[in-house]
Formats: sequence, structure tokens, C-alpha cells
Amino acid sequence: MTNPITGPRLLLPVLLFVLALGAWSCGGGGGTDPDPPTKGSIQVNSNVDGAAISLNGIPRGETTDAKLSGLEPGIYTVRVSLDGYAVSPEFIDVTVVAGETVTAAFSLLLLEAGMIHVETDVAGAAILIDGEVTGRFTPADITDIAPGTYQVDVVHAGYARAMQSVTVALDSTSDASFTLVEELAGKRVLIEHYSNYGCTPCLPAELALEAAVEDLDPATVTTIGVHLNFPVFGDPFWLDNQQQNDDRRDIYSVIALPQFRFDGERFDDVDNKAAMVSDVQTRAAASPPYQIAIVASPVGDSLIVAGSVRKTADIAGEERLVVAAIETGIDYDSPNGIDHFDDIVKRFFPGISGLTLDLAVGEMQTFRYALAISDPSVDGDIPLDDWVAENLHAVAFVQSGTGFTVYQAGTTR
Repeated sequence: MTNPITGPRLLLPVLLFVLALGAWSCGGGGGTDPDPPTKGSIQVNSNVDGAAISLNGIPRGETTDAKLSGLEPGIYTVRVSLDGYAVSPEFIDVTVVAGETVTAAFSLLLLEAGMIHVETDVAGAAILIDGEVTGRFTPADITDIAPGTYQVDVVHAGYARAMQSVTVALDSTSDASFTLVEELAGKRVLIEHYSNYGCTPCLPAELALEAAVEDLDPATVTTIGVHLNFPVFGDPFWLDNQQQNDDRRDIYSVIALPQFRFDGERFDDVDNKAAMVSDVQTRAAASPPYQIAIVASPVGDSLIVAGSVRKTADIAGEERLVVAAIETGIDYDSPNGIDHFDDIVKRFFPGISGLTLDLAVGEMQTFRYALAISDPSVDGDIPLDDWVAENLHAVAFVQSGTGFTVYQAGTTR
């Protein structure tokens, strides 16, 4: 006889309940997927624990190593500080993406140190110590300087570069004061050349451009190379900076290569060296409405870029400042026969659209960026994504925010 408690009539409902419970616990119970993340995080590390962390100049009340969570997507300037230690790099700019964690790593060095107070009669000059960009602007106290003798340089848009030797003693402050001399630079023409490593007609155009630049006064021209992913897929220079290169392409609606832009305007006679030289010389004869000063140097694992722009003439419309990190001295055998590259854009700051300027005539604005150069932003086995620090330099240019015109360019090269 079947037991009425343990018999089949009771086992079947129990079994169905257990199966339903298992399905619900594995996500099959009719629940909905969670909302996608809207915040990101920054992991801040240092080789010495306990360094105070700040974001965009605001103390966080946290110390290294720490993960800063719940951050809105965007660009943040990360700094750390610890009494008695020098920090390298001085700051790092990172981009927070929703649902992701980006790392900012600092190196701290214990020092018995002094300080240099740097000031100029015209505030806002970028400061360099022994050729290294500090990312600071006058007036400023440069702390944690080991005892010794240093060369202090100051660079300001529209003024001659100035320098002096300063001796630093332990636990003391040394002064470096400068009276700047106005020195307006002439027009520097920006040539943007768009190319691809498999573009056959790009070879004669690039050779003509190289020859033209050799014939020109180097103070009148600077070039930047932007590589695209057509007509041949897999261009390594495009792979290393895909989104920004594509965005810059879209500004000019580039649909065929090669394409050259002289101060933002399309130049079609790309195989004609003489025509290029003549065009640049004509443009360089004009008086620019902006002055640009820019300096850059590798500091630790970052490229530090700093400088200033000064408006010297009134122009209609909106202007934007765009800064680019450039790598030179790249040897690579491209399918189209080009085997050496000297002006490849690695990154645009703070993006391809730049920083909006709102300056009256006579006013100036400073800028600074830090780019990690030891951590390629693109994962995977991509050729040429490892940057050579000593081959990096920077270019800055002021471009119309409503059109293509480039009003002035500057370079650290």
C-alpha cells in the first residue's frame, strides 16, 4: 500500500516546487537586468602609503592606496602629497568612464629638501627646473627640491624665454625673480596631413611635404600627421588612437587620401613642393591674433605639457585651443613604401575639439596636461603603441570654433 504522506501524489508537487525554486535562484524567476552603471572609479596608488589625495584641486580626505568610487564620467586631475616627499609626476589627468576603473600611479621620494620661489612681473609663466616641466605657473613655490644648483626657466606667451641659475640649501627658500621682455612671435602655419599606411598616392605627397618643410624657415611651420583606417585596414598609427583620429577626420569630412590642411584650409596640390613652400610663406607673412608658449617633458611615466595663450588682436567668433602629443623618429616599413615618420599624433588634449577660449585682447590663459606614456590605451598586440618618451614633443594651435581656420600654432620642437 502506498503511504499517503510519502506517496507519488505528494512527491510530484514537491519536486515541481524545488525545480521552480532552482530556476528562480539562477535568474529565471522573471527578474529584470540591473541598470547599466552610470559612475566610474579611480584607483590611486603610490609606492609610499598614506599620501593625501585630491581631485581637481579638492582634497578627498583619503590616502593612497585608495579607490575613489561613484565618480561622474569626465576628466579629472589627480594629485597626491605627503610631507617630506617629492611626488612624480606632480599630477595626472585621467578620464573616468562609467562602469570602469582607471589607475593613477605616483612615485614618492623622501628628500631632505629646500624650496624655490619663482615669480615674474607678468603672472602665468610656465616654470621649468633643469629643463623639466613642473606644471606650475608663476608665482609659485616649487617645494621638495634637493640641495644643489638648478636652472630655472620661465616661458610665457608673447614674451622671451628667461632663465637663471638658483642654488638651493637645506630647509631654506631660494628666490628666482624675472622681469619678462615682450617678444611677439610671427605666424606659424599648421599643416595637418591625413594619410594611411597602405595609401599609394600618399607616398609622393608625403615626400613632397617633407621636401617643402626642409626648405622653409622652421619658425614658420609645424606639421602633424593623422592616420586613418582606409583605404587599407589595420594602419598601426590609427589603431593606437582610433576614436580621436576618426573624430578629427569627421571635422573636415575627409573621404579620400591623401588630404592636406594648411591652417585648416584644404590644400589640393599635394605633390607640388614649390606650391607648398609658396603657400606657407604667404600665410606666415600675416600677423597672428594669438601668441602661444608651450613646453613639454617626460616626468616619470608621464608627458607633462604646459603653456599659455595670449590674444593680441580681435577676431570674430569662437576660438578653441587644441594641444597634441606628437612622436617623432618612428621607423616602420609601411606597405606604401614610407618607412620613417616624424610627426605622428599620439593624443589630442583635452580632445579633438580642444578647450574653448573666452579672451579679450591682451588677456591670457594657461593650460597643462599630463599623459601617461607607459600604459597604452588600446589593449592587444598593436604595433607601435609603445611610446618612446625622448621622441615625444607637443604642438598647440588655436582654431576657429565655428569654422576650420587655424589662427596660430606653437610647438616644443
